[in-house]
Amino acid sequence: MYRQVLVTVGTTSFDGLIEAVDELETQRRLKELGYTSICYQIGSSSREIQHEILTTRVVNFEQEFDELLRESDLIISHMGVGTIMDVFKLRKKAIFVPNPAVSDNHQMQIFRIMDSRFTATLGTLRQKLGEATETTGDFFQMLLPPMPLDDLIQHLLSQ
Repeated sequence: MYRQVLVTVGTTSFDGLIEAVDELETQRRLKELGYTSICYQIGSSSREIQHEILTTRVVNFEQEFDELLRESDLIISHMGVGTIMDVFKLRKKAIFVPNPAVSDNHQMQIFRIMDSRFTATLGTLRQKLGEATETTGDFFQMLLPPMPLDDLIQHLLSQ
């Protein structure tokens, strides 16, 4: 059975995410989980993929990105808001990883408030692969951690 992983970094580069997924142990774990192919959307990066345990495809920018999202079973993505919204709309299994090199740090801000079922850091990505959760329901309810609004406001103000 064909099962695809999509790794997407948007239009910038996020070599750390590409490297984390390209690690031999990560590739083996994806294969154990039943994935058969992987597509890296690498943006402006020129990094070469080192391990091809799964059938591998590399694109810089995909004209048919929506189609690529639809045909993928697991999305491993930077925390770009547009990508997050597209993935939630399609109700895909996903793991979002913040890119610390983004100039205004907005991905780390989103990471701090997004429900942890859908997030990982570069260091925790491999362990989260087996726990990837389908992004269902209302985007904004799923984005926020399950807590009363007053607690959420206090949490955000304390940051």
